[in-house]
Amino acid sequence: MEQVYLARCESYDAARIEECLHRAVEALRASLPTSTPVFLKPNCTFAHPKYASASYTHTTVIQGVVHLLKGNSVVVGENGMIGFPTRFSFEQAGYARLAREEQLTLLPLDEARVVSVPLAKGKLLQQVMLPFALQNSKFFVSLPKLKASAYLPFSGALENHLGLLQHEILRRSHEQMPLLMADLLEVVRPNLIVVDGIELGEGVSSAVTTPKPLGALIIGTNAVAVDAVCAALLGLEPREVAPIPVAAERCYGPSNLSEIELMGDITLDELRKRTANRVPIDPRPEKHPLPKQVKIVVGKPYSLMGTAGALSETFAFLERGGVALKGARETVLVLGRSDEMQTTSNDTAAIIFLGDKSYAPYKGFTRIVRLRGEPVLTAQMLENLPFAMKLRNPVDDFRGALWQAQIQSKINTWRNRRGG
Repeated sequence: MEQVYLARCESYDAARIEECLHRAVEALRASLPTSTPVFLKPNCTFAHPKYASASYTHTTVIQGVVHLLKGNSVVVGENGMIGFPTRFSFEQAGYARLAREEQLTLLPLDEARVVSVPLAKGKLLQQVMLPFALQNSKFFVSLPKLKASAYLPFSGALENHLGLLQHEILRRSHEQMPLLMADLLEVVRPNLIVVDGIELGEGVSSAVTTPKPLGALIIGTNAVAVDAVCAALLGLEPREVAPIPVAAERCYGPSNLSEIELMGDITLDELRKRTANRVPIDPRPEKHPLPKQVKIVVGKPYSLMGTAGALSETFAFLERGGVALKGARETVLVLGRSDEMQTTSNDTAAIIFLGDKSYAPYKGFTRIVRLRGEPVLTAQMLENLPFAMKLRNPVDDFRGALWQAQIQSKINTWRNRRGG
């Protein structure tokens, strides 16, 4: 029977976090390494003090794990949001400062050497490119952030593994994330999982979140069991969270709470009470409150794990940036294929086709835009939609730092892979 430890931790206090980790490791009877290469994988999809203050694993959680594993050589690696260099989010999250203070190796995985790893049981992939630093390590710690997601009911331990992948693979398989997560479990098995649930990242997007107190660390050694417990404390049925039953069917972990032994100093019932008033936001972009001059046309195919989820995430960026859609020009956004005729008498109106598969008959539009790709992801929409809709771009709030990170990332990628 898999075990999951629930630790009461009400604030980002380094001493308390370290104490919780020692108790959990002892209760789980987990063996810790000594004098060996260790790989830590936090969740840092995107970080920014204005847009994403609760979207990444807090530095004190990483620090607590580093102190727990004192005497080992530690690499902290992550591959952030597609279209944004990871080193930008590392800096914004405070990881660069932490690495200097704790003498850690900080590794943006979009710049790092990768190696090919075969998959014998993969349903989606026959091989996967994984970081050389992970393959070279002897102990792997996953540090997910418990938060909302535009693509899944929540982001937890299973989704955290996606940050090990190169963006090309992730984009190609984006709409099949549950299968991708299950495939990865064949070769990606954390020795320890510590979920940062001290603050819950709420919202409609894993990138743009609002902190809500939860007061817990969720600790285990099996990603499926940990996510089943995370689902339950959020008031969800674990088997209704797509990746969990897919992984459970391959015998990678349990999907039923009856198969999981819960331990710790805070109960699942108490955590459920703390999330009882949580009102999940409908992630479908057509359910977003829209002004009358902005319309979303939904056709087939339609998947929240693809372009639709990215549109919701883009709306979240605009809203957090104070960019009101009521200031947009008349716009029709087309998701998938629709037979509904779109018309306008406004000579400045725009119709925007999101993705290669989107289509709708139209008449009267003078501005016709198609965002290429399948799926179209958030960075591409942020680059194009504000201009097409005559809105201020929220990326302008951090464009200077982003450009600097992009340049340095390209230089480092060339150096590392040329040398590897």
